[in-house]
Amino acid sequence: MRKRQKLVNVASHELVQDVSTRWNSTQPMLARLVEQRRVLTDVILDEKFTKKADVMLLPKDHELEIMSDISTVLKDLSEVTTYMCVEKHVSLSQVYPIVCVLSKKSLKLHDNDSSVV
Repeated sequence: MRKRQKLVNVASHELVQDVSTRWNSTQPMLARLVEQRRVLTDVILDEKFTKKADVMLLPKDHELEIMSDISTVLKDLSEVTTYMCVEKHVSLSQVYPIVCVLSKKSLKLHDNDSSVV
């Protein structure tokens, strides 16, 4: 994977695994899959690394587009959740402004949003 990343000039990052007990681990996983889509495609389609039967694991283009859309929507929610879980900075007085910003900007429907969003 590292060799392929250098070859196609993609950031040399590892894949991120989702943790079922932490919902905000889904967003980084989806973002990384979208970032590494070219490398993943090349590796999965290479018969030296992947059995023919496993080629079906390769996400389709429309599935990767859905992953990208979901990742974008979850990004702000994930950042807010991470911020709110830090004990040093969070106070009750920050909850209302955060919810207002999320509802006015991040969670507002935009004209170019896909039907999935």
